[in-house]
Amino acid sequence: MTLAQLRSFAAVAQAGSFTEAARRTRVAQSGLSAQVRQLETALGQSLFDRSARRVRLSPAGSALLPHALAVLEAAAALREAADGLAGAVRGTVRFGMVVGCTIPQVLDALGRVHAEHPGLAVTVTEAGSDDLLERVRQGTLDVAVAGWAAGVHSGLLAVPVIEEPLAALVPHGDPLAGRAEIAFGDLAGRSVLCLARGTGIRAALDAGCRAAGVDLAFAVEANAPDAVIALARRGLGIAVLTPSIADIGDWGTAVPIAGSPPSRLGIVTRRQARTPASTSVLATALRDAFRASPPG
Repeated sequence: MTLAQLRSFAAVAQAGSFTEAARRTRVAQSGLSAQVRQLETALGQSLFDRSARRVRLSPAGSALLPHALAVLEAAAALREAADGLAGAVRGTVRFGMVVGCTIPQVLDALGRVHAEHPGLAVTVTEAGSDDLLERVRQGTLDVAVAGWAAGVHSGLLAVPVIEEPLAALVPHGDPLAGRAEIAFGDLAGRSVLCLARGTGIRAALDAGCRAAGVDLAFAVEANAPDAVIALARRGLGIAVLTPSIADIGDWGTAVPIAGSPPSRLGIVTRRQARTPASTSVLATALRDAFRASPPG
């Protein structure tokens, strides 16, 4: 058996399908399937139940997966120790960030890692925050900049770098524009524009509405804040975002929403006994970038 076969086995087990595993690992699905078949032949065991629509671990697969993961972690530790003897950080660190992320501190951190560690490759994945958090927890991403509203899974280490309440972006002349703050109930009956589910801002909005007993009518649920703001500027409705990303210009104003749960954006890694050097390098660069230039 080979490490490539073990990686393919772990990827499919964590993704729940060969198609999704191939997409996450950027390996052709046929190659991924072949690696798993070869491992099954070498072990003399069927690792997956392929009869259902979603691939599931067989009893043998469930028993053997922890051992496969342990071997992969040991191999990574061996590589890291060898690199440490050479005074270098090499390999690949898998980084995830929210869709449409143009936060200068994130871009600066990626540039610093590229300049200071030429032997370290950084792969970048864009996705919704809920998806990013789950991928870090499963180990298919090493570091992510993601959002959340309440707590995160106990298997994650999340360091907030932005924590702020929500605000409504309303045009000048709107009855809400002159208010010092508004309530969630003031948005009832209005067309609301916000980010899609799976983002920290949307989670905070949904939590605030539940607490206030308010149902909102969403005219637009977009993946990028710029799209939400652009559509609000064109009169499609009231945008709900956070002040730090609400570049509203001169067409309107951002009015705080009273009682809003905070929306958090932060650096997320997996809790583990030994953090790989490649993960530490990127996480440290991100923390340093936000400390050097705090948002807002």
